[in-house]
Amino acid sequence: MVLRHLAYLSRGGRNEFLVFLSESDERFKICHARVNRGEVLRKIFAYPEKCTGCGICELACSMVKENTCSPARALIKVQTWLKEGFSIPLPCRQCEIAFCERACPVGAITRDPKTGAWVVNPETCIGCGECVEACPFGSIYLSAERGLAVKCDLCGGNPKCVELCPTKAILYQDSTEVSFEKNVANAERLFKISGGNP
Repeated sequence: MVLRHLAYLSRGGRNEFLVFLSESDERFKICHARVNRGEVLRKIFAYPEKCTGCGICELACSMVKENTCSPARALIKVQTWLKEGFSIPLPCRQCEIAFCERACPVGAITRDPKTGAWVVNPETCIGCGECVEACPFGSIYLSAERGLAVKCDLCGGNPKCVELCPTKAILYQDSTEVSFEKNVANAERLFKISGGNP
């Protein structure tokens, strides 16, 4: 079960996770313990088919986190292709094994024990930008105003972007819920493809 869990974490060709996470590695032990306890952390999942590109999530985030109405300073981004009429929300994935945390030379990025979110300690961060370069998803930023790294911290377990999204294009869920919903959706698609015959 642990090996399947770690293989899932290494998707996208980043198979070095399987080498990095030897059984003696502390991160391996943490993953192992979470799997055995059935403990699944919640994170923000995006549903692009529901996204209208309205940007309310960005506005909500910038107001709550930066005290300003500025999508440019939001910690969630919406990528929009106007010609194609397609938008996709891009929240931090709160990776189980986070490249940003691994790259930080001063240990400024740690897990919130309550939410499981990776958070930046502003007292420790030196603004070097190593975490920004390391994140494969572009989900951590250097604040021009503060000169420090900033990223989504899930608002302490009540993300405002999710709360205010009018179309539910982003949801705060655990992976079990997401897997179940995808299984149901795939089953429905197969049912339609088969002409409605099970």
